Amino acid sequence: MAAAFPESLAGEACLSHSGMPFLERAEGEGFPPDMCSHMRIGLGYAAMVQSAEGLPVNAPLGGLPKPQMYLATSRLCDPRLKFVEALRRYFDVPTYAYEQLCAPADIDCTDRRVLEHYVEYNARQLREFIQFLEKHTGTKLDRERLRQAVKNSIEVRRLLNAILELRKAIPSPLPTGDPGQGGGR
Repeated sequence: MAAAFPESLAGEACLSHSGMPFLERAEGEGFPPDMCSHMRIGLGYAAMVQSAEGLPVNAPLGGLPKPQMYLATSRLCDPRLKFVEALRRYFDVPTYAYEQLCAPADIDCTDRRVLEHYVEYNARQLREFIQFLEKHTGTKLDRERLRQAVKNSIEVRRLLNAILELRKAIPSPLPTGDPGQGGGR
């Protein structure tokens, strides 16, 4: 089982200017044009794949595999949970929505009771998520592999921060921007 992200497909469709058929299909399915284009592309793509049309010709990234399950989080993109709910119109697969609870900026998390509330809520979400994955994959969590993955993630984050610090130099050793569009100083 491999992870696939409809957001990546949508991003590639935008970059390659191949998203219009997916946008039109999503609107034909009743999704409004003022909805996030990444979500509409993903939903239009799913509608095409699930219909008699099959895999769209010239699908970005060669298309995505049919999902075996959906995993979603409320972090980063508020409508993401609704996006996964809408995708279930086309593929009725097990779904887990991890609703990460973050303290509002004006909450004092130095208060032990407040901190314990947020920690316990998120710990409960993680325990439920592990149960979901174990049930639907038939695999038990390997805690040692998880520890190593967390350790690796922390190291990757440290390295990313070091790279970002290096990029402050002028000229930058790793510029951003699309050189073809005048970026990339």
